[in-house]
Amino acid sequence: MAQRELQVLDLVGITSHIAAPYQVAPLVSLGTVDVALVICEGPRTWHRALARRELAMVIEGVITISGPGGRVVANEGDAVALPPGADITVFSGMRSIVVLFRELELPAEVNGYHDPPSAALPAIERANFAVVVKSGPAFGWQPAGQLRGYEARATRVTGESAPYTAPHGSLVVLVYRGELDYAADRHAGTVVGSQLLVVPAGQRVVLSAPRGATTVLLTRAGAPLPRLATTAGRSGHDAQSDSG
Repeated sequence: MAQRELQVLDLVGITSHIAAPYQVAPLVSLGTVDVALVICEGPRTWHRALARRELAMVIEGVITISGPGGRVVANEGDAVALPPGADITVFSGMRSIVVLFRELELPAEVNGYHDPPSAALPAIERANFAVVVKSGPAFGWQPAGQLRGYEARATRVTGESAPYTAPHGSLVVLVYRGELDYAADRHAGTVVGSQLLVVPAGQRVVLSAPRGATTVLLTRAGAPLPRLATTAGRSGHDAQSDSG
């Protein structure tokens, strides 16, 4: 089978094709999880009963989520962990753009299997990944949330990565702010704020941001992550990035 190509998705452009607020538009499926886009905007609210765990990344605007543990106000740059089994209500007084990383229902669950209920439903958790990464090192990937077999990590990309091979299940890179350059075997380009780069499994790529880019990465849990390239010991970084 021919290898899939890299994709760049313009999230703001895609929102112009979403007919109404609170309609979820799936973007990329990775098997057990997917990436979707939703516009949140009043005057009405959005009530949801979550079957699976989700991670909501606010890239524009402000949203209010009411659910287990009370009310959470999420601003631009916030990641909100939504527990499975929760009844939540979402509201925004302005046009807000949210990227959802979602666990998908597996075929076994359709046939009657479901995860056992937890004794106590966790509260909604909010963290501002855009602020956290400012004080961290370049390519110092900070945990932003976990989903079934996958994890989200955030960093401030500055400089250039060692060559990196996307692991099984592909790699999804959300650029929150700034400009991120990529170079692959046959493709090169730039991903700007509010755009998504999808790197297919097995594709070798170099990521760079001379002026810096706040970036969220979704990849297999435990997989090697892109690391900063150095002149001394570059081969060592290559081995670390491409292992597994």
